[in-house]
Amino acid sequence: MFFLGYLVFYSVLSLLIDLSVFFSILSFILGGTLYFNSSSPLQGIAICAFGLLILLSSLCYHSKKICAGGSSFVNYDTSYNFLSVSIATVISAIPIWCIIVKTDIIEIGGSPLYIFIPSLLISWAILFKIVDRIFIHNRKTQEVVLGDYFTIHRSRRSLIHVYIFKFKDSPDLYSTGMFRQRIFIDKIGSKFSCTFGKGIFGTSYITSIKLIEDAGVNAPIRKK
Repeated sequence: MFFLGYLVFYSVLSLLIDLSVFFSILSFILGGTLYFNSSSPLQGIAICAFGLLILLSSLCYHSKKICAGGSSFVNYDTSYNFLSVSIATVISAIPIWCIIVKTDIIEIGGSPLYIFIPSLLISWAILFKIVDRIFIHNRKTQEVVLGDYFTIHRSRRSLIHVYIFKFKDSPDLYSTGMFRQRIFIDKIGSKFSCTFGKGIFGTSYITSIKLIEDAGVNAPIRKK
């Protein structure tokens, strides 16, 4: 029961923000506490294992491609194949729903169909936030020049920040984490070596990025 609540909490939270290593650490703490201080150590093991999957998925990529759309105040969302994610989510939600209903994890007062909604949410989070990132393929490495980087709010009423950067001669935008964006500080015009890849649902990722030629503010002055 507790593990199910944990999965639902993770799924709802992943709709709002891109969960990082910190959530994995919290999962390890919570799982370890349950393992040593409860009558259900298996739930603690399951939470620790799930936290390990979240950690692995967050370490598999540096940033992801986003699609921008809207008015002057833009909402930025991850670019992916909506149809393939939707079909896979529905198919994967069915066994999750069956397990919840048949094992009597929770008391079902009325129709068991309403349990299918959180099953869909859990399925989507696992597929899109974990599986898609672990199985990145079609990797290719190329040299690119940083065009710009900036920080925005996700929406007018949101306090959540999104960290964006783009390369010169490319219209594509990529989002990354607060700490990962530090590599771009004062590095506009600098050359980077990037490894690009694709998730199984068409999401474009940068799996690694390395500065190879510093042309930014902090670049050393070259003697003529």
